[in-house]
Amino acid sequence: MKRLILGFSAIALLSGALRAQVVEAPQPPEPPRVDGNVRVNIPRPPRPMQDMQVPDGPTRSKTFSKSFILDNSDKINLYNVHGSMVIKSWDKKEIKVDIDIKGYSNTEEEAQKLIDEVRIDAGKAGDIVTFKTVLNENGKYGMSLTNGKVKWRRQLKVNYIVYMPATNALTASQQYGNMEIGSFAAPTSLKVQYGNLVANSLASANNYLSAQYGDIKVTELNKGNVKQQYGNTLTIGTVNTLDLNIQYAAANIGTIKGNAVIKAQYGGGVTIGSVDNLDLDAQYAKVKVTTLNGNISAKQQYGNLNLVSVTGKANVIAQYTGITIGTLKGDGNFNVEYDRLTINEVGVACKNLIIKSEYVNITLGFASGYNANADINTDYAGFRPGSYTSIKQVRENDRDYSSKKYYEGKINNGGPGILRIDAEYGGVTLK
Repeated sequence: MKRLILGFSAIALLSGALRAQVVEAPQPPEPPRVDGNVRVNIPRPPRPMQDMQVPDGPTRSKTFSKSFILDNSDKINLYNVHGSMVIKSWDKKEIKVDIDIKGYSNTEEEAQKLIDEVRIDAGKAGDIVTFKTVLNENGKYGMSLTNGKVKWRRQLKVNYIVYMPATNALTASQQYGNMEIGSFAAPTSLKVQYGNLVANSLASANNYLSAQYGDIKVTELNKGNVKQQYGNTLTIGTVNTLDLNIQYAAANIGTIKGNAVIKAQYGGGVTIGSVDNLDLDAQYAKVKVTTLNGNISAKQQYGNLNLVSVTGKANVIAQYTGITIGTLKGDGNFNVEYDRLTINEVGVACKNLIIKSEYVNITLGFASGYNANADINTDYAGFRPGSYTSIKQVRENDRDYSSKKYYEGKINNGGPGILRIDAEYGGVTLK
């Protein structure tokens, strides 16, 4: 019996010690420091030969021109390297391609050999019209400079000027040079490597645009699938529907009249003036949307997410991301880890605001007419209720010593809205 009594006494002493013990919260792992512009090792592209500013020197040139009558169903394929491509539309049911070919070398003889090695394959087979630049497979192109003087040079410029109807489908590829196209109505597939792509208006519901180591600039785009890797900036004035994949470059988009699916990695970030519904997947990037007329579904790791005004619902999963929302008019569901979440104004139309966080500082402001019942649970996280709230800590199983705290109450008059927060570490402030 004595042993049993002593055993119970030891348990009681241990229980008291546990109640008096101060539990230290574990420190979160240190996130990498990012500001949306991450320094990464990007392979340096070879510089396009047409961008090298040197005296012409020994030069030889030749021209090529050919045309084909077109039917409405005919499709155009254009492939060029080392030069440029300018596509102009006209009313004739015909395609005409004028090509200027220049060769630069150390001697006139070598320059002549260069242009002799260039062949233009042009033909029509069925409903396909093709123009293709073919170079010597073993040709080595470039130049060597010493103290500004040319020591070795083998340089080509093959410049296309294309005249065609805007109603025939077009596939065009330009390597080591720029591509320019005006207003176009038919489907397009436009690809540029080591150069820039500039387009005025692409009205088709089927447009594919791709640039590597260059920029894209489009004034008007109906519906587009756009991919950009490396370069400086993708610029789109107005687009109806957009599917964008951008890496190591910045995107600046004025107006997206419909829906957008955007995947962004690294680079200078994504800036959007307005969009209806947005599906976003971003890593190491800053994202800013001024006006979101519909819903947003976002996954983001590292960087910043700034939504000035959200009319619809916001569903956000984020890690190491600073999130700022000016006005949230619809419902919100946030699952966030590390950094911060700030919503300056939760609108009266927001009926459900659910937040689950770890190591996040949460700050929420509310419109004057916003009424909701609040249910807030914290674990090693501070809580500051606003003056317009009647939220109190509640007891559960008489465990006041626990790091977990439970709060219930009202914001303004309470109901019909619901605010539920589960926060581990960090803090919650209602302002």
